[in-house]
Amino acid sequence: MPRRKAPTQTQVEDGDEQEDFNEQLMEMDDADGAGNASGGRKQKGSRGSGAASGPALSAEDIEKKANELCRLALFSEYKRSILKREEINKKVMGGISKAFPEVLAKANKRLRAAVGCEIVELMSKEEREKTIVGAAANDESERKKKGTAKQYIVRSILEPELINLACTPDREILEQEQEDQAYDGAKPSGTILAWESYDNIPTYGILCVILSLILVNGKTLPEPSLKKNLKKLRLVNTTIIETGPSAAAKAMSFDNLLMNLVKQGYLERIKVGASAGPKGNKRGRGGLSKSDNLEDAADHEWRWGERAHAEISEQGISDFIVSFMMDRSRPVGNIQESERVKKERLEKLQKQLTKDVSRAAQTKLTTIEIAD
Repeated sequence: MPRRKAPTQTQVEDGDEQEDFNEQLMEMDDADGAGNASGGRKQKGSRGSGAASGPALSAEDIEKKANELCRLALFSEYKRSILKREEINKKVMGGISKAFPEVLAKANKRLRAAVGCEIVELMSKEEREKTIVGAAANDESERKKKGTAKQYIVRSILEPELINLACTPDREILEQEQEDQAYDGAKPSGTILAWESYDNIPTYGILCVILSLILVNGKTLPEPSLKKNLKKLRLVNTTIIETGPSAAAKAMSFDNLLMNLVKQGYLERIKVGASAGPKGNKRGRGGLSKSDNLEDAADHEWRWGERAHAEISEQGISDFIVSFMMDRSRPVGNIQESERVKKERLEKLQKQLTKDVSRAAQTKLTTIEIAD
């Protein structure tokens, strides 16, 4: 299964957001102090470099700018927007851009300890293109040696085992939820992570299906093929998708959902063929708009966006496909089988399905690397 993210996107007022971030930063200060007292490990890329451009930053300045970077990154993530390096330099670094690696390392140390997430740089367009033709770096550590996009998001680093534990119902939590429900219509779950109230469950499920279709079609999918496959699931342009009980917009059309996924960087719609012009493929976020309404489908194709690579990864979607197919598997003739025979059959099936997905993708799958 792809790595599941803890809920991070809820429509709130600016005043509430400011209060939430102040509380988070206080927690980060406490976590950072505890880490220093215990002699915690130093994060990679934390060497000082402020002297290379302008005056060197003091330890106090590094702390302050790390706080500011945490706040800016979390605000961007709440809006599901991509944070650019230029914005960081302007709002946080104050022109001392050479000290950014040290500030980023300090900010990530706090984010990992306090909220289980990290700021990560996205793939550039060139690198995403290389993943399709098979010339890409196969993991993030190798990719970082090449060109960078200077664009960032915040992603969860919680392990699947921890998420599963947080989703296990607990009697005391259930009783507390029943006493004070967060909002009208909330359904108590008795878990730490209340997925039932998360706004993005339906859209995230649809996204995983679309990413799966693209992956097993050689990492690109012509728009007519995508629409044909989605129509089998009763997903057409006018299909209404529920977004969640606490979202500002309770529902949206499937057409608008696709536009949002493109805007947020999960998907990319590209104009291809002769109509793309003399420079070849025309890429960008402007290809999908209300004016074309997905009707000029023949000369467009769909690919993974930069956020999908950073948050989910091709290997994560491969695991999702294999897990889904294994859940639906049955022994031939529905005969009774022992636990040992069942285990052997499932292991063999898993290996074969993993190989089939990799073959259908045509090039090596990208993965996610979490820093120590």
